[in-house]
Amino acid sequence: MKRLVLLSSILFLFTTVYGQTAELAAAKNSFYIAQLDVAKTNIDKAETISIDRFQKNPKRPIDSEIYFWKSKIYTELGIDTTDKYKELNPLSIAVEYYAKTKAAGPSKGFLEAELDELSGRIADILGYRGGVAYQNDDYEGSLNFFLISSEFLPSDTSNYLNIAVVANRLEKKDVTLKALEKLKEMSYKDPFVYFQLATFYKEAGDNDKRLEVIKFGRKLLPSNTDILDLEIGYYVEMNNTDELLSSIKSAIDLNPNDSELYLNLGIIYEKTNNLADAEKAYKKSLELDETNVGALYNMGVLVYNRAVEMVTETNKLPVNSKTLPQIRKLEEEYNKVFRQSLPYFEKALQYDPSEKSTLMALSEVCTRLKMYDKAEQYRTLLNAIK
Repeated sequence: MKRLVLLSSILFLFTTVYGQTAELAAAKNSFYIAQLDVAKTNIDKAETISIDRFQKNPKRPIDSEIYFWKSKIYTELGIDTTDKYKELNPLSIAVEYYAKTKAAGPSKGFLEAELDELSGRIADILGYRGGVAYQNDDYEGSLNFFLISSEFLPSDTSNYLNIAVVANRLEKKDVTLKALEKLKEMSYKDPFVYFQLATFYKEAGDNDKRLEVIKFGRKLLPSNTDILDLEIGYYVEMNNTDELLSSIKSAIDLNPNDSELYLNLGIIYEKTNNLADAEKAYKKSLELDETNVGALYNMGVLVYNRAVEMVTETNKLPVNSKTLPQIRKLEEEYNKVFRQSLPYFEKALQYDPSEKSTLMALSEVCTRLKMYDKAEQYRTLLNAIK
């Protein structure tokens, strides 16, 4: 009789193990033929059986292969964006059981490479759901999907870029900054990252960090003009003409046919009183684009100021019978220079008829040259704009 009882116990144990194995096998088979609802039912049953077995015999823990397959099946259920599994929240369960799989350790039922593959699959679907949520204006949900996805695939730059975009939309500055800094740490080659970081640090008043970001971006993307513009803008604000001059020359090396860059170069030269190089830069700007109003106006001002300096020197001379011939000759010379400024101002006005500074300059030059009718015409146009 005792022997019969022992045999019954063995039979009972075999049946329990076999039942659990059968449910897991059924879950796998259903998964492979894309019957996910059936696979879900079977893997849940397999887990229930395994839990019951563990409660009866704590020395036999739940096989991590069950956790692995539950995570795998629920991950695929997570693709669905309808309300079918809304209450279930399968991706949350997939993430939970992936963590359980990792905690339980290896199993004969799956390889480490398969676990890595599952991690990538979870990240992909989380990213997909993040994109769908964003398109549906669910920005909080979108951000949450992308944040979890980044934990599964920390090497995927697209997650951090998406996090930055969505968090910025939600005005979550700390989250945005963290994502952008992560992309910088990963040397992500997109000027958007460095533009946003530089803007953030500018608003925060941290110019040291701002410059560090700009220089990092310039080194990473030396041919990108957007980041170069950031650098130029920084040095303009800091009034650092030496560095600014160097940055603009670098920009010209990259874009030798850019009229605006030569205009800016001329402005810097003029600011540092290097008038000869300023004139060369303005003329080069006009050679590349004869309609560049800024270069036309600045060139006119350069010539006009040259004439004014001549007037100033002439006025230092005493007026008497001996100096009068010399003064008359100097007047002719500086009036000639004033006339040389006229074509620049006139062309500038032609391309931008509403520019007040150009009208004022033309009125002044014509008055000096005793062209009073024209001077009055320009004043009339100026007053009409006012």
